[in-house]
Amino acid sequence: MQLPCDFRDFAFERAYFYSNVYRAPLMTRWRWMLRDSHRYLHAIVKNPFWSVQKKLGTLALSSLCLVPYSPIANYAVRYICNPLARHSAR
Repeated sequence: MQLPCDFRDFAFERAYFYSNVYRAPLMTRWRWMLRDSHRYLHAIVKNPFWSVQKKLGTLALSSLCLVPYSPIANYAVRYICNPLARHSAR
């Protein structure tokens, strides 16, 4: 397997996603998703080690950050970005 020239690491993109979207106002979240999320989405879609189901699930969870109700949006972002908080966030 040969790595692509432009490196897109999901862990790095996930941290960038978290820092821009978590506890942000609704318009900021939408603006980030529409304008700045191309590297994050590319890191998900082009990941050769993930199954189609995992990619679709991550994309669906990522889209929950666009929900106007901030507790749901923040929970989805925290669920994606912090695996240790998954059990304590319930």
